[in-house]
Amino acid sequence: MISIFFAGSGHPGGVLSSIDIITYLFHNKIKLKNISDFKKNNRNRFILSKGHSVPALYSVLAALNLLNFKDTINLRKIISKFQGHPCRINTPWVEASTGSLGQGFSFAIGQAIALKHLKINKKVFVLIGDGEANELRKKFKLDQAHLIKTVLRLKKYKII
Repeated sequence: MISIFFAGSGHPGGVLSSIDIITYLFHNKIKLKNISDFKKNNRNRFILSKGHSVPALYSVLAALNLLNFKDTINLRKIISKFQGHPCRINTPWVEASTGSLGQGFSFAIGQAIALKHLKINKKVFVLIGDGEANELRKKFKLDQAHLIKTVLRLKKYKII
């Protein structure tokens, strides 16, 4: 929230609705020891498909001492690598550049298929927002209740 305050803009609601899930995943499922662990293939992955909630990811990584907290205060500044949506060009430790509805979800499915093909027994966790769930339901004729149920189950820490 501090970085959003100093940026003068952002999506505090999305950040607040995501922070507990991201914290749980990084402490219990992702378990990185240092920022270079993102380069390893044999690890669990986290895709933040609701990219506007990226300050939550920055905060969790700073709390785990994987990033410098002071750097995250430069959120959304022109000179900063910490932008309002995840960007792999500036921050190679995020899994995907996201922001467009459905982009991260599609990327996560591709990652999961690749891991299965390579016989790497690791998981891909993807966090989507309600707007994205609605768009995915329309585009792919998915059962909206299933997508929403998945999100609610994640919020209750019952990882699928």
